Amino acid sequence: MAAVIATVTDEEHEELARLVLRAFSSSLFHQRIFGKADPATHVQFLAAQGRSALQDPHCEMAKATRDGKIVGFVSWITPKDANAHAQQKAAEDTSTSSQGSRYPPGSNVELARELLEVPEEEILEPHFQIGKLAVDPEAQGARVGSALLRHVCGQADEQGVAVYLRASAEALSLSRRFGFRQHGEPHRAASDPELALHPMLRKPVELVPATVRDLAVLAPMHRRAFAPMPVTRFLYTNVQPAPAVHEQFFQFAFGYVLAGAQARPDGGSVMTVARQGNQTLGFAWSTREPAAQDRPPATNQSQGSNIPGADPVRVRELYGTLEQHSRSIPFAHWNLRTMSVDPDAQGAGVGKRLLRSVMEKAASEGLPVVLESEEERLPLYLSAGFELFGDALVLGAADSTVKLWPMVFKPQKASDSAQS
Repeated sequence: MAAVIATVTDEEHEELARLVLRAFSSSLFHQRIFGKADPATHVQFLAAQGRSALQDPHCEMAKATRDGKIVGFVSWITPKDANAHAQQKAAEDTSTSSQGSRYPPGSNVELARELLEVPEEEILEPHFQIGKLAVDPEAQGARVGSALLRHVCGQADEQGVAVYLRASAEALSLSRRFGFRQHGEPHRAASDPELALHPMLRKPVELVPATVRDLAVLAPMHRRAFAPMPVTRFLYTNVQPAPAVHEQFFQFAFGYVLAGAQARPDGGSVMTVARQGNQTLGFAWSTREPAAQDRPPATNQSQGSNIPGADPVRVRELYGTLEQHSRSIPFAHWNLRTMSVDPDAQGAGVGKRLLRSVMEKAASEGLPVVLESEEERLPLYLSAGFELFGDALVLGAADSTVKLWPMVFKPQKASDSAQS
């Protein structure tokens, strides 16, 4: 069951504090700094910190729940100008002086200050700063941390700003998968060199129209993304296509698609690229299609029959089945023809972002979105609001059957037409 992300309420700070201790109590970092702190006192201390932090209008917190139980949470600071930041630091210093310590009694304060109170790296661009991200040990491995990080990064992307955090060694793999990169040298404690925090910065992911310059990058990315998929194995039966030949074909095919999109004056063919800095993470291609009765007659052109190394009979079966299904849809719609994400960036919300852009485009015109999904991708589309639409499209003989599931997303304005 996927985690549900929601805003933290005032009544939940003690529960979140207990979750933090469960999540980190076994870590070397926690044992060296907070190992001698009384757990009950530590919980009250963290809960008070949480309540105080939310007094800052730039501080936000989100929780992850499963079956009504909180299994994770994240806190972060949204961008603020230099004056507001200076005022906050002054207030924190005053608060620290009056309270006596930023850490619970029994903490190794000297070590904590070495690691946690080092000056921030200079980041000239606006950015979110993640403070804590914790997952209940019983929920670790269930992608709760990914869901929380995706939530924060998604909000940052919508505002077009970067995200900064300091990661322990255990969190480096997750942060890198979300596009975080090292930003300066690790912070190591002189008194305990085993402990280190790694400053990491993630550039915002932008969605932009594809250009000819993208083709050389999209082709190998698409090949790697689709190589393990059942449809690919169906098309190539006993032959594994040479990567260079396969990529050359995709580059040609995407060039043809892009030229067609640019030639349509009605904007009815859209090819969008997800880009992070100078790195391309994924793309989506969608087209606006008329209702079945308004479509021009089919041609005898054999689409895709020249895919290098593929079984030509199966290629014709695939494209023929998809074309026949497309022509049977009785209502006008947007068709998500293909979408792929770099395998190294999968799970970081890039596919959902691309998918949402197609859905929003269709919704702005009051049209539904139609696609055909392999079984492995059904959870992605179902979670985005798509529904199964008709019977599965079956390809191949009994020994190599592949099923594609027609799905439809119906924005509110399009519900009536899609149901007719």
